[in-house]
This record gives sequence, C-alpha cells and structure tokens, in this order.
Amino acid sequence: QIKPWQFKILQIFLLILSIFTLAFIVSLIPSGLLTAPNMLISGNGSSKYVLHWFQDINPSGITPEAGYLMLPKWTHSTLMLVWALWLAHKVVHLVCFAVQSLQNQKIWQLNANDDIKDSPPKQ
Repeated sequence: QIKPWQFKILQIFLLILSIFTLAFIVSLIPSGLLTAPNMLISGNGSSKYVLHWFQDINPSGITPEAGYLMLPKWTHSTLMLVWALWLAHKVVHLVCFAVQSLQNQKIWQLNANDDIKDSPPKQ
C-alpha cells in the first residue's frame, strides 16, 4: 500500500521526467534535420564524404561481391521532417489531453486510493 505523500511525490517525479523527455526530443529534431547522418565509415582513407573501396586477397580466387544503396541527402531530411511533424502532432494532442485531465483532476489525484473513473469534474 502506497502512502498519499509517496504518491504525490511520484506524480511530481513523473511530471518532471516528462518535461525533461519532451525537452530532449525537441533538442534532437534540429540536429536530425540540419546535419548529415553519421554513416560510421572509416578506414582506408574513407570519411562520410568519400568512400574508398578495397578488396581482400582470396587464395581460392572467389571473391564476395559488395554492394550498397545510396540515396540523396534530401531523402534523409524528408524522413526526418515527416517524423518531426508526426511527433509535433502527437505532442499537441498529448498536451491537450493532459491539460483537460489536470482541469478535471483525473491525473492529479488527492490520494493513491482514489478511483480515476469515479471522480467528478470540478466546476
């Protein structure tokens, strides 16, 4: 059985954690939209701008074939923009729900044992 003061502290902690999470996600959007993706290419004088291929020597004479799929930078930016718009849409709906719930006292309960469904909206 959780005590009412412990329940209120838990609610405050979850509110603070939600604010930090939202700030973290918002800080990631500009870096995803405005920077080039890190493809982790290294070795043989390669970088994220230049790729130098090399081929191992195989005594049997059969060498594996390598391939790659290359897309333009705008595809990455478009995908990040779509994700950012979807995220903004979901956050707006979540904030509206949270504000309505706080106004109706559905989220901030006085006691841990209060039933959310049975609490009438305060007018």
